[in-house]
Amino acid sequence: MVLVGIGASSVLGAATSFLYLRTDIGKAAQAAAWTIGSLNARGWNDVRVAALGPAVLAPVVPAYGRRLTVLEMGDDTAALGVPPERSRLVLLGAGMDLTAMAVAAAGPVPFVAMAAPQLARRVTRAAGPNVLPTG
Repeated sequence: MVLVGIGASSVLGAATSFLYLRTDIGKAAQAAAWTIGSLNARGWNDVRVAALGPAVLAPVVPAYGRRLTVLEMGDDTAALGVPPERSRLVLLGAGMDLTAMAVAAAGPVPFVAMAAPQLARRVTRAAGPNVLPTG
């Protein structure tokens, strides 16, 4: 699986480089800036659009976030009080939606995505999954 991921990354990276070389320099610069991630030249209209998703999903994430602690005990134990498949599906959908909205607003910022959960756990010093601080 790791080798397939490395191969796919190499092929897609080569395709991206090819497209950079074949396109207009202005468009290539815009695409390169987006792949790095930036909030440059963003206005209040972008803030309104980006805030709509978290406003809609704000009640869903804390309600289902509490179920993560129960799901850590395993499916058999969690099934006694929480529907595991439904909880996973809702949390996965909410996480994907929030991530998609953040990427649409700022572009992919990979170092933040990797560091945020670990930093939130260390700052809050709480046991279990920290859903709200990592968002």
